[in-house]
Amino acid sequence: MLAPAGAWPVRVRLLAVAVALCAVAMPAAQEALEPQAAVFSAFPAADGYRTVAREVGHEQRRAIEARLPFPLRFDALGRHSLYVALRGREPIGVLLVRGEEGACGLTEIQWALDLDRRIVGWHCQRVRDRHWQAVRDSEFARRLVGQGVDELRVAVDGDGGLQPEVVGVPVGTEAFCALTVRSALVAIAVVDVVWANELGRLRDLQIAMRSFPGAIAAVRSTAVDDCGNATGPRLVRLLAVSGEHRRALGHVAEMGHGETSWNWVLDPARTVQAVTPAPGIDAGWRARLAVTNGVPLAALGERDDAIGEAARLVQRALPTEER
Repeated sequence: MLAPAGAWPVRVRLLAVAVALCAVAMPAAQEALEPQAAVFSAFPAADGYRTVAREVGHEQRRAIEARLPFPLRFDALGRHSLYVALRGREPIGVLLVRGEEGACGLTEIQWALDLDRRIVGWHCQRVRDRHWQAVRDSEFARRLVGQGVDELRVAVDGDGGLQPEVVGVPVGTEAFCALTVRSALVAIAVVDVVWANELGRLRDLQIAMRSFPGAIAAVRSTAVDDCGNATGPRLVRLLAVSGEHRRALGHVAEMGHGETSWNWVLDPARTVQAVTPAPGIDAGWRARLAVTNGVPLAALGERDDAIGEAARLVQRALPTEER
């Protein structure tokens, strides 16, 4: 004979409540997205992908912990697989799945990042916490897209709790949203530390392929380390780009000046073939950069302004035989 509800042992009543709270929105294991479906859902422009699996070592764990504003759970790291989304041969982003231990058990979150490690999309592929239903279509979820480390770090406190200033959090979901932000920060830190060299090469290749049709390889110059300073122009990146049969296509120089940045695309004769200002650049800088298109680098280097100084930095960094 069943005992009345009031006579249930306390542990049984608590278990019933926990099941009621946590069972909502738990997909069956077979419904979890396969990597291929996850990549193509996160990056609709992709037509292929490749996978790089790594185990997080002790030194890498310390480096990851140093990047986080909160303590890392002892079992939070292990083996990870990074999925590189491709459009043809061009890398367009990466996807990493993180398993996070929450109030209702394991939550698996897919993090889609661009090659500058900013969030382009995210999705809970396995989740028991009922709060996901409210968070999924919230302003908080939408605001995560486009954010990078700097924005995410200020969203949590030293214990990993959500800061009260965070906008768009549905009532009662603060703990789940805090878990989500922590997961994003760990995912970006893991990608930065474990795949640092691969991400650098992928970013170089992406820049090269978007600058030169037919680009196959990009080699980064090591001569940029001391090119520029905190107050004037800086040479951030210089790529030598080649096509089939190692034919030299030209160079891409990534420049910075304060909050302003741009790319100069140079043909083998050292003439500016294209100028790509960063999004959000002010109209004055945009106008000054526009007139550099089609001008030899040597002529730009004769100018007595920031653009002339930037051009001279590039000239000094180019190999002697190519100046």
